[in-house]
Parts: sequence; structure tokens; C-alpha cells
Amino acid sequence: MAVSIQKQSTNHHSMELVENPHSRDNSRDELGRFRKGFSGHPSGRAKRDEASILAQAAFEADPVAVVKALAAKLRKGDIQAFTALANRAYGEMPKTSVLTGDIDVNVSAKRTRLAEVLALLGDAS
Repeated sequence: MAVSIQKQSTNHHSMELVENPHSRDNSRDELGRFRKGFSGHPSGRAKRDEASILAQAAFEADPVAVVKALAAKLRKGDIQAFTALANRAYGEMPKTSVLTGDIDVNVSAKRTRLAEVLALLGDAS
């Protein structure tokens, strides 16, 4: 019997064990932990979605065409294509950042690197 702790009244110290109506089996013990031999994920590992399977097949079949398509999207200013490429190349940016002290940004070096990347993409088309 699967159980859960529910509040009996407004008295926070008074609790009772009641049967869990959502439990379809006997896989959990009285404290809600999985019993030995039972899995919390009985269907196994999550399957890959169709989009990831198709994307992998496209990359494996014709990687040059994929690069050309990405370059075309970047030239049109597709921000999602840029984000995907940047995240793949440099990793996803942290959601929050705290900057303190002096920050030395070499804009000239960044522009040079950007020109190199754009030249490479131009060669792919």
C-alpha cells in the first residue's frame, strides 16, 4: 500500500498516513521511497525525438549542405541560427553575470575574428 502524509487539521503537529490514490502499484515503501527492485522510470531512458534523429541523419548524409544552409541563414540575419552556432562553438552564455573591476575588451581583436568567421562562411556557399 502506497501512503502519503496528509494534514489532518489546522493543528500542524497532527498528521496521519493515508493511502495514496494515485499509486497503481506497490513500488514505494511507507516513506514514499522506491522499494528495492522497482524503478522510478519503468519505461526506461527517454527516447530521442524525431527532429534530433532527422538532424543527425542530415549532418551525416551531407555535412557541406548543412554548412551552406546555416551560412545562408546567417547571411539573412537569422538570430536562431547565430545562437545555435555560437552556443555550439563557445558554449551557452550564463543566464546571469556579475562584472566587477576594470574590464579590458579588445574590440579590434573581436572584429578581426568576426571577419575571419564571415570569410569562412562566405567560402562555404
